[in-house]
Amino acid sequence: MSHYHHLNPYEREIILKNVILGKSIRSIAALLDRSPATVSREMKRNQQSDGTYSSVQAEAKYHTRRKGCHRQHLLANSELRDWVQQLILAHQWSPEQIDQRLKRDHSP
Repeated sequence: MSHYHHLNPYEREIILKNVILGKSIRSIAALLDRSPATVSREMKRNQQSDGTYSSVQAEAKYHTRRKGCHRQHLLANSELRDWVQQLILAHQWSPEQIDQRLKRDHSP
């Protein structure tokens, strides 16, 4: 199990304030009780086009990235779900057969 905890908005605000004050990454990391690599990655990952760091935009980018990292619900599409259900119940297809058929037909 991972012991890693994502940065929160409060910590991002502390990063921003200390960057403005000209403090080093190591001193900011010590304030947050985080690894300097964590602070460095945060600043690099959420850098704006002009090279500055914004805690508000960093938080928005974080939420945008988090939305895309979760596994999609396989049968969220009701039409697809009904088709799969029919193949399993009426035609006795296995999940592997359905998977191969979807791949062959280039379906979602």
